[in-house]
Amino acid sequence: MSSIGFSQDAISVQKEDTIIETIVDEMAQFPGGRKELLKFLVKEIDYNRINVGCSSPSGKLVLKFVIEKNGAISNISIVRGLSNRPEFDQEAIRVVKLMPNWIPAKTGGEIVRSYFILPIEICTE
Repeated sequence: MSSIGFSQDAISVQKEDTIIETIVDEMAQFPGGRKELLKFLVKEIDYNRINVGCSSPSGKLVLKFVIEKNGAISNISIVRGLSNRPEFDQEAIRVVKLMPNWIPAKTGGEIVRSYFILPIEICTE
């Protein structure tokens, strides 16, 4: 006689997949590294969308997101936004959503989900 149900192993695997690491052996990376990430941000931030010209960075916002095991980005949030300028926060989130899959983080040689904190300097003039 067979029974249908969840095994304890299946439940532990499910719980394991919900863990998001904050400390890892190898951090997640944008494809091509930090230099390519900066190029991407410069190329994709649309200052016309937020109605400012840019002579030099004058504000900083900070985003937090999850790099999934497959490199996809999820759970994007603003850790520190620019006060009274929600359009900057919206633009930063829009740009992060455009990013290609990252190289995921590793701990103990295993690929893991991890948080990534991304500060972005932006012109507010």
